Amino acid sequence: EPCCARFCCLYRPIVQILRQENLHRSFCFGAIDGLLTGSGIVSAFWGLGILTTRTTWDIRLSVVALAVAACAADSLCMALGHIWTTYVLTNNHAEERLQER
Repeated sequence: EPCCARFCCLYRPIVQILRQENLHRSFCFGAIDGLLTGSGIVSAFWGLGILTTRTTWDIRLSVVALAVAACAADSLCMALGHIWTTYVLTNNHAEERLQER
Protein backbone atom coordinates (compact mmCIF):
# COMPACT_ATOMS: atom_id res chain seq x y z
CA GLU A 1 0.00 0.00 0.00
CA PRO A 2 2.70 2.63 0.82
CA CYS A 3 4.37 1.89 -2.53
CA CYS A 4 1.08 2.51 -4.35
CA ALA A 5 0.61 5.79 -2.50
CA ARG A 6 4.05 6.93 -3.65
CA PHE A 7 3.27 5.95 -7.21
CA CYS A 8 -0.03 7.86 -7.19
CA CYS A 9 1.76 10.89 -5.79
CA LEU A 10 4.05 10.88 -8.84
CA TYR A 11 1.48 9.69 -11.35
CA ARG A 12 -1.15 12.41 -10.93
CA PRO A 13 1.11 15.45 -11.53
CA ILE A 14 2.65 13.80 -14.59
CA VAL A 15 -0.79 13.07 -16.05
CA GLN A 16 -1.89 16.65 -15.40
CA ILE A 17 1.20 17.98 -17.16
CA LEU A 18 0.74 15.70 -20.15
CA ARG A 19 -2.88 16.81 -20.57
CA GLN A 20 -1.88 20.44 -21.11
CA GLU A 21 -2.75 21.63 -24.61
CA ASN A 22 0.10 24.17 -24.62
CA LEU A 23 2.56 21.34 -24.03
CA HIS A 24 1.20 19.41 -27.02
CA ARG A 25 1.40 22.52 -29.18
CA SER A 26 4.98 23.19 -28.09
CA PHE A 27 6.15 19.70 -29.01
CA CYS A 28 4.32 19.97 -32.34
CA PHE A 29 6.12 23.23 -33.15
CA GLY A 30 9.40 21.66 -32.10
CA ALA A 31 8.81 18.64 -34.34
CA ILE A 32 8.02 20.86 -37.33
CA ASP A 33 11.18 22.87 -36.75
CA GLY A 34 13.23 19.68 -36.41
CA LEU A 35 11.88 18.37 -39.72
CA LEU A 36 12.82 21.62 -41.42
CA THR A 37 16.32 21.39 -39.98
CA GLY A 38 16.72 17.80 -41.20
CA SER A 39 15.53 18.63 -44.70
CA GLY A 40 17.92 21.58 -44.77
CA ILE A 41 20.86 19.35 -43.81
CA VAL A 42 20.03 16.77 -46.47
CA SER A 43 19.53 19.53 -49.07
CA ALA A 44 22.91 21.04 -48.20
CA PHE A 45 24.62 17.67 -48.66
CA TRP A 46 22.85 17.26 -52.00
CA GLY A 47 23.78 20.78 -53.11
CA LEU A 48 27.42 20.26 -52.18
CA GLY A 49 27.50 17.06 -54.20
CA ILE A 50 28.26 14.84 -51.21
CA LEU A 51 24.91 13.10 -51.50
CA THR A 52 23.98 11.95 -55.02
CA THR A 53 22.24 9.03 -56.66
CA ARG A 54 25.65 7.29 -56.91
CA THR A 55 26.67 7.82 -53.29
CA THR A 56 27.67 4.69 -51.37
CA TRP A 57 25.45 3.33 -48.61
CA ASP A 58 27.84 4.20 -45.80
CA ILE A 59 27.82 7.90 -46.74
CA ARG A 60 24.03 7.84 -47.12
CA LEU A 61 23.64 6.28 -43.69
CA SER A 62 26.03 8.84 -42.22
CA VAL A 63 23.96 11.68 -43.66
CA VAL A 64 20.76 10.12 -42.34
CA ALA A 65 22.30 9.62 -38.88
CA LEU A 66 23.49 13.24 -38.81
CA ALA A 67 20.09 14.50 -39.95
CA VAL A 68 18.22 12.39 -37.39
CA ALA A 69 20.49 13.53 -34.56
CA ALA A 70 20.12 17.17 -35.56
CA CYS A 71 16.34 16.81 -35.95
CA ALA A 72 15.95 15.22 -32.53
CA ALA A 73 18.14 17.79 -30.80
CA ASP A 74 16.50 20.71 -32.55
CA SER A 75 13.00 19.39 -31.89
CA LEU A 76 13.67 18.93 -28.20
CA CYS A 77 15.33 22.31 -27.77
CA MET A 78 12.63 24.17 -29.69
CA ALA A 79 9.88 22.41 -27.74
CA LEU A 80 11.52 23.32 -24.44
CA GLY A 81 11.91 26.88 -25.69
CA HIS A 82 8.22 27.06 -26.55
CA ILE A 83 7.30 25.62 -23.16
CA TRP A 84 9.50 28.15 -21.37
CA THR A 85 8.06 31.03 -23.43
CA THR A 86 4.51 29.90 -22.64
CA TYR A 87 5.40 29.69 -18.94
CA VAL A 88 6.93 33.18 -18.89
CA LEU A 89 4.03 34.75 -20.79
CA THR A 90 1.46 33.08 -18.56
CA ASN A 91 3.21 34.26 -15.41
CA ASN A 92 3.55 37.80 -16.75
CA HIS A 93 -0.15 37.95 -17.63
CA ALA A 94 -1.06 36.61 -14.20
CA GLU A 95 1.09 39.24 -12.48
CA GLU A 96 -0.42 42.01 -14.62
CA ARG A 97 -3.95 40.87 -13.75
CA LEU A 98 -3.00 40.73 -10.07
CA GLN A 99 -1.63 44.29 -10.19
CA GLU A 100 -4.76 45.57 -11.95
CA ARG A 101 -6.95 44.27 -9.12
